[in-house]
Amino acid sequence: MTNQKGIINKDILINRIAKTIPDESKLIGKVMGQIKNARKKPRIRLNINEKQLRVHLSEVIKKWERSQISLLVNKFLMEMKSSWQKGEKIVLPGIFATQVYRTPARKVKNPQTGQPMMVPAKNRLKIRVSSKLKREINN
Repeated sequence: MTNQKGIINKDILINRIAKTIPDESKLIGKVMGQIKNARKKPRIRLNINEKQLRVHLSEVIKKWERSQISLLVNKFLMEMKSSWQKGEKIVLPGIFATQVYRTPARKVKNPQTGQPMMVPAKNRLKIRVSSKLKREINN
């Protein structure tokens, strides 16, 4: 379900999450609609953990039970993790784009002993926030 470049966009991500929640096939669409139509604007927080995200979503979407919101957050995060593990790029226009890239193995010096040592190759995650979101946060 990815295009030829392995890019995951909002629609593909929503479809994947909706397939993993068999009881509520329209769950994601309802969430998006209710968040957009919510009278209470979400507050921007500097640091937010998973539990705070669940509580915040339950404040915005008052019609849902916490178990439904918890299920949605878990599936969303699991789908993002699995996409990153596959090396796919996730693009949510107007919010952010993420991409996994590989750093090569390299030689470094131990600062205490001065001995050379090897740092193994590893995968890194690059997150680029959209300019539109940056403007909204700064206004």
